[in-house]
Amino acid sequence: MCEQFTFYIPEGKWPLRLQPYHSLLKTMGGRPGGEESDLLLLPGGSDWGIRPDRDIAERQAYDHYTRSGTKILGICRGAQVHCMLSGGELIDHLPEWNNQLLHTTITGDWRGQSSFHGITDGKQVLLTNSRHHQGFVDIPGSNTVWRSRDGLAEGGYDEKCFWVQWHPEHEDMIKTAAQTKFKNDFHEWFWK
Repeated sequence: MCEQFTFYIPEGKWPLRLQPYHSLLKTMGGRPGGEESDLLLLPGGSDWGIRPDRDIAERQAYDHYTRSGTKILGICRGAQVHCMLSGGELIDHLPEWNNQLLHTTITGDWRGQSSFHGITDGKQVLLTNSRHHQGFVDIPGSNTVWRSRDGLAEGGYDEKCFWVQWHPEHEDMIKTAAQTKFKNDFHEWFWK
């Protein structure tokens, strides 16, 4: 993976730890750029509807990048934003939808050590950290490649966006088989 690209993350007055995303993308050939970068990264964070200023900023960035044909990487919340803006249906509170799996940390308070579960593409099972309160089953027009055993979509892609609901940037995932698969699949999608 020697090809280089620039990425842009919309920032505002909301809490966002950028270093883990920068570190992950750096290992994949990425470097921070301005608004006219090769890739828009929509990172994880608070649920849609909690921070209206962030919702508006990310919607505007999403619209700009999709109109220009620039690719998008959606991680957790970013995947959910892509789902909603593609006409999909968001599950607002996963524990009410299905409590078969914990899509949270071990402590349940979104901080600390991740709970892990297997996701599968029907052939291979990978352990991923699960840290999302909202989710979805499908995105219209998107290829859902990875699912958790409760049927929740965990990763996929379409022409516009490569997305995962888990957190490949988190320290729990460094050098795991799942992070390696994420990097390889992203690379194949981005450079095709």
